Amino acid sequence: MLRRIKAFMLSELLISLLVALSMLPLLLGVYEKLMILPYKYHDISAQLSIQQLRRLLLLAYDIEVRDESVEFLYREKTFSLKHHNNHLVLSPGTRVVYEDIDDACFFIEDGMIVMKIYKNNDEEEISLAKADSFSINTFLGSDNDNN
Repeated sequence: MLRRIKAFMLSELLISLLVALSMLPLLLGVYEKLMILPYKYHDISAQLSIQQLRRLLLLAYDIEVRDESVEFLYREKTFSLKHHNNHLVLSPGTRVVYEDIDDACFFIEDGMIVMKIYKNNDEEEISLAKADSFSINTFLGSDNDNN
């Protein structure tokens, strides 16, 4: 009788070990994906914020593009997008569009409003909206401010 119990426990142990080992590749794959996710969270969040900003600019009017900011009217409110304390902030309020950046500048190139982000000695150009689809006032510096 004692031999049957030992044999039963051994076979149970082997079956559970076989099931656990067969699931190991799946668990390692999931673990690898989860370890990458925290690093890409900021990138995904930034891309979603940029898409929302593009939609907002599509509906905006009286857009003013300056070197350091973009100002526009949306639903009778004046909004401003500018670099502040290592963040790209949309105000009124403090909606952070992009995090952990060194600097940001804005300009018009080939009929597009372009934002250049400087981050960790890299630079990235992001097209925000078509400049042809609405009225744009461009301020390029102190020479144009006197006019």
